[in-house]
Formats: sequence, structure tokens, C-alpha cells
Amino acid sequence: MMIGLGIVTFACLYMQIGNSFYAAKVLFASIGVAFALIKVSVYSMIGLVTDTEQEYNSLMNSIEGVFMRGITLAYFLFSAFNSKTDVDAWLNVYLLLASLAILSNMFLFFTSIND
Repeated sequence: MMIGLGIVTFACLYMQIGNSFYAAKVLFASIGVAFALIKVSVYSMIGLVTDTEQEYNSLMNSIEGVFMRGITLAYFLFSAFNSKTDVDAWLNVYLLLASLAILSNMFLFFTSIND
């Protein structure tokens, strides 16, 4: 998960600085790789923290629900950074996303996972 979040952090920073079609291609490719890494890691970790199949399914549904809320929130997040005076203001959302990825990575670093 930490590798995936690191990839996302650098891709977001590159998109904010790069502001080009190539930077967008790098961002989308990086997000795809990170999504695969994180999804496999999360599914594996759910098995570590649950004891029964019912607990596993319940936690899985909750995680999927939070994920879908995050996707919905993205539409509002990008529009909140839009500006009539600065056409590149929307790129600042990538600084926020990179900061959130760094914060998540720090949280994971200091979390103890017992297997």
C-alpha cells in the first residue's frame, strides 16, 4: 500500500507541475498501477482483521461504500478549485491529493499490522 501511495504522490506532484497531456498520461497510468497494488493489499488485510466470513463481507461492503463516496466527492473537489481568473487553478487540487497520500502513507507507516 505504501508503494502505491508513493506512486500516487509523485504522479500528483508531476501533474501539478507538468500540466500537459503527457503528465495526464503518466498520472492515469500511475493511478492504475497504484489502484491494483492497493486493492490487492486491502483485500489481503481484510482477511487479517476479520474472523468470520460475515465480518469479512461486512467490512468489504463498508470499504467499497467509502470508495464510492470518494469517487463522488472528486467531482465536487475539482470544481471547488476552479477559478474564473486563473485557468490553471484546478491543478492545485493535485497538491491536496499528494498531501493526503503522504498523510495516508505516514499513517500506514506507524500502524502495526499483526498477522
